[in-house]
Amino acid sequence: MFKEKMNLLLISAILLTTALGDFLGDDGPCPSSAVAKYGKFWFSVYNNKTCYGLITSPKLKFEDAKNFCEKSNGTLAMPKSPKLNDYLLKFINDMDPTYMPWLGIRKKNKDYFFLDDSKSNRQVLDHSLAQILSSPFCVIFSKGSGDWRQFDCDTELNYLCEWN
Repeated sequence: MFKEKMNLLLISAILLTTALGDFLGDDGPCPSSAVAKYGKFWFSVYNNKTCYGLITSPKLKFEDAKNFCEKSNGTLAMPKSPKLNDYLLKFINDMDPTYMPWLGIRKKNKDYFFLDDSKSNRQVLDHSLAQILSSPFCVIFSKGSGDWRQFDCDTELNYLCEWN
């Protein structure tokens, strides 16, 4: 019985080390420097190549969140496909469906662009009349729904970082 428990413990330790290596190792998509820097965060890996970090503390304005992600060689998340958008929505809702994180999208004139300057064709909803009248506009995931909403860039919110 003791030997079986030791074998199970050894196997568990190997699996845990392997799982942590996927997140923290040099070969994994989640940078170990990012793990050490964040206050309150969760990580998820998409297609074994892109790491997404949902940072809930400290809350930051859009530009500060963008800079925060870039300091760890990442960017604010840019969900360019419906499949990725759905994946990130599930990731966020599994943590807390009330989170409204910044995405790597900004409004320029009447159009929305990802931070890499590619144009988004996805519909972005107006948050409120006050948001329509204020500027500049940045984009968040709407609470629970996965819709994109424009939001005042100077609001301190959660944010999604992305690393490849």
